[in-house]
Amino acid sequence: MISLLKPSDNLGGVLRLWAVPPSEIIFLSEGSLVLSSAENVIALYLSPESSESNCELKKSGGGAYYEIAVTGFTPGIRGEAGQLFSGMAGRDYVIVLMDGNQQYQVAGTKDQPLHFSFEAKTGMAVSDRGGYTLSFKRDCTRPIAQISNPF
Repeated sequence: MISLLKPSDNLGGVLRLWAVPPSEIIFLSEGSLVLSSAENVIALYLSPESSESNCELKKSGGGAYYEIAVTGFTPGIRGEAGQLFSGMAGRDYVIVLMDGNQQYQVAGTKDQPLHFSFEAKTGMAVSDRGGYTLSFKRDCTRPIAQISNPF
């Protein structure tokens, strides 16, 4: 018999996010990520309840793949953030995230990192939030996987 039991914790969202340049990855397999250094890893602040990760299995004539997206919002339009995001734009990263259950997950691989893009927004009304919408996306052959704390 195959049973799927209720998980002990089931909180949504992304609490923390790190963008890891693929060149920093020594080893990535089920449950483990080993980095050569954390010096070039970028820790990003995301507004609570603004971030999510999605991993959807798709099938095509060439086989199955996973459509992966990690998105979030960083508040405030400020020079240092704009410079950082401009430097990251168009580059690829393996994403490490900590979810609402304080479990670490990795999205992408050294050979299939996610592509970064961003958008600065002020909103239309005074009550709208101003800041940056961040996006990491790619179609991958491996799904988002749970790992131990890599830091």
